[in-house]
Amino acid sequence: MATAEPIVYSTINDDGSAEFTIAVDGEDHKFSASPNNGTTAVISYQETLSNRFQIRVKEPDNEVFKLLMQSDEVTEYLEREGLTTIRREKHD
Repeated sequence: MATAEPIVYSTINDDGSAEFTIAVDGEDHKFSASPNNGTTAVISYQETLSNRFQIRVKEPDNEVFKLLMQSDEVTEYLEREGLTTIRREKHD
């Protein structure tokens, strides 16, 4: 799927939540994260902005989620908030 190295942007908020955008193959996929039960981060997909400036709300390929989870930005968020597990919240 990914033909170019993904770029990940993140914003970590004072309340422990975060927003992530992963830019890969001309599309920006937005996710949000929040702590749950003390040690778990719940990460959910928000939307995708395509290179044609179209917004989609269909979950991207699992490869996009995998690339995001392997990013330094997500690791930094988990470490900063003391979170040890991730739960993906999927939308239908």
